[in-house]
Amino acid sequence: MDNPKNALSSRVPRLSRLPIRAEAGGWRIRFVSHSPAQTRRFGEQLGRLLQGGEVFAVSGDLGAGKTCFIQGLARGLGVRDSYLPSPTFIFIQKYAGRLTLYHVDLYRIERASDAEGLGLLDCFDQKSIVAVEWAERAEAFLPPLRITLEIKNGGGSKRRLHFHVPAEFEYLIKIKR
Repeated sequence: MDNPKNALSSRVPRLSRLPIRAEAGGWRIRFVSHSPAQTRRFGEQLGRLLQGGEVFAVSGDLGAGKTCFIQGLARGLGVRDSYLPSPTFIFIQKYAGRLTLYHVDLYRIERASDAEGLGLLDCFDQKSIVAVEWAERAEAFLPPLRITLEIKNGGGSKRRLHFHVPAEFEYLIKIKR
């Protein structure tokens, strides 16, 4: 559990103040989180901006913070109980909020084709948000238009979040220059 006295560790800069680099087809955003609370808060900021139809392909080692980020997305979407457990044994969890959130965990699939039998393809629509942990295990079954997030351990509770946001999701950048 995060230390509530350490308010600094949960502060997240506005998305418009993060280093954003334009690249072919979209933007690259890099953010260093210093705690699970800060990772959740960053996810919450993004969750508030989502409009429906966004797919997050989230990758990183065990314990990297994938579920923490998705808990933040849920909070930003207004999911009542936003402390979501990792759906490792259920594969797909559905949560009601301002928009429906599908939280998918592909850690336990053996082959990419296993994702098809889980009903993953049924989750993708313009009214829902889909956040896929261990997305690299079934990339062929994810829509090509997706937001990718790689979370790397930076030592201790520090995490490095590397996003690629396609140009079609420009509203998530909210650049005010």
